[in-house]
Amino acid sequence: MEWTFSSEAGVGIHPDATQLHTEHGIDDRWSIAGPYTADRVLLAAEEIDELTRYLAHATLPERAHVAVTCGKDLCRLISALRSGVGRLDQVLVQIRHRAQECVAPPEDAEDEAALLLADLDSAAERIRDAVATMASAHRSAARIQ
Repeated sequence: MEWTFSSEAGVGIHPDATQLHTEHGIDDRWSIAGPYTADRVLLAAEEIDELTRYLAHATLPERAHVAVTCGKDLCRLISALRSGVGRLDQVLVQIRHRAQECVAPPEDAEDEAALLLADLDSAAERIRDAVATMASAHRSAARIQ
């Protein structure tokens, strides 16, 4: 299967990514069109947490030889993780904007509100740095497969 590369981002995109999402019901359960409710947003975040836990267990040294195959699958895994982590930057920036709207602290909590917003800014910046490093790792993986 041939990969396409985005010259702008310098990263590979698996040709079946959309088809795979549809086949596994991801688009049905988490449609970009919504619905968007507080409960569904929290559930999505909790599922990301559980899926990350699953990946952490699957990639333990004693399991990785079965769960992470070399070559194109390793490259695809790195690409998918880079993409997922990269989207967290947008989520954090948007959560920060919402937090700024929600936080109307009393005078004695103004420092905490400022710290919350600064921490969200810092987290988003660190994610951008991680994505750049992951993109480099993906390019390297693509070259050595």
